[in-house]
Amino acid sequence: MSSFSSIGATLAQAARQFGSADAAERSGRDGPLSPRDLPAPGAGNVRVMTWNLGQGASFTNGGGVDHHQLDTVARDIADSGADVVMVQEIYRNDLTTLERELEAATGREVYVTFSDASTKHRIDERNPLSIFRAAVGEDFGNAVISFAPQEEIVDRHLTHDGDEGRTVLGVEIDVGGQPVRLYTTHVTSQGTQEVMPESGPPTGTTTTTLPGDTPPPEPAPTIHDPQVAQIGEVFATADGDGPMILGGDFNVAPDASRPSAAVINTFDDFGYTDAAADAGPTSDQGEGRRIDYVFTEGVDVVQSYVMEAGPSDHAAVVVDVRIPDASPGSGSGVGGGGSTSW
Repeated sequence: MSSFSSIGATLAQAARQFGSADAAERSGRDGPLSPRDLPAPGAGNVRVMTWNLGQGASFTNGGGVDHHQLDTVARDIADSGADVVMVQEIYRNDLTTLERELEAATGREVYVTFSDASTKHRIDERNPLSIFRAAVGEDFGNAVISFAPQEEIVDRHLTHDGDEGRTVLGVEIDVGGQPVRLYTTHVTSQGTQEVMPESGPPTGTTTTTLPGDTPPPEPAPTIHDPQVAQIGEVFATADGDGPMILGGDFNVAPDASRPSAAVINTFDDFGYTDAAADAGPTSDQGEGRRIDYVFTEGVDVVQSYVMEAGPSDHAAVVVDVRIPDASPGSGSGVGGGGSTSW
């Protein structure tokens, strides 16, 4: 790194630290913050992010993160100071690339766990020969990325609607001697198709558009209800075993008139905190809606933000939490963790 780059990095870090109050003041009111505008997480805090990269947005992958843009995604994650990232809509092959890019951006070892929800087809518009790979399809789903070793604790396929598979993935990491469970999920975006039984990963080529808040004219079963109920079952099984954090795309706004919105709004009845309730919209669909959430149990929520989407069609949700009973010194530092205790 040149001396000018070193000076620039130092000034950028100082600006983030001293600009924390201003960034917090703007959070949730003036729109998403850029990764560099996010304040430092604060000593002893763990910064958690959930981000739908939107790779399944279209058959040609034109509506979300292209695999040529993973270096940008890695830089955004590194600049955000996130310790843990729950990712939705990513191809397994691209997760490997993102892991490598994130290690290069942070200089730290990265750990990943992938949940195979579907097989999806895509064509690389820059490489005509990719049509042969598209014919076979690629593993597609959700993942948890961290700077701490992970132990997988659950990978459950949810009831689906024939569009594509959905899963809830859970891992456990150690934060200052305290085990913390991290979950990621992606609830279907179409809530009125026929409910199909749970099965292995289906094959799909497209995803559906996000419906509006108006209920369908004809009564129809909603896939959101059984999916959210199954996620709740996973939590109920693990309840009481220590701190839990869930990040994901639930594809429904909290003020929607659909039944699944009511289910989301009852999560607090089960002891879960909607940790980013005031952070702001996370999707431009439907004139700006909050459809991406972070729910917590057994942690202290310090602050939450919405981060600019970059190449994705979803903004990222960023939440700083403090883990009770974690040993002193655990937690975040600026630029992708930084804790020596992890």
